[in-house]
Amino acid sequence: MKTYELWHSIACSCYTLVEAERDDKHETMEDDAKLLVSFEAEDYESAMAMKHDYLGWEPYRRLTVE
Repeated sequence: MKTYELWHSIACSCYTLVEAERDDKHETMEDDAKLLVSFEAEDYESAMAMKHDYLGWEPYRRLTVE
């Protein structure tokens, strides 16, 4: 299991999902980003599903390229 964090920035009206252990995670976010929630997930796909559920969005579907 890995710990993931969900951050939100009002400045860019965006959400960022990152592994909590990443040393460079703040380099990928806006300065005003605030931590909303952290959770444990098996992998990134599971974390994305949890993000969608947390935000009340439709179920996460992995993007496939044909």
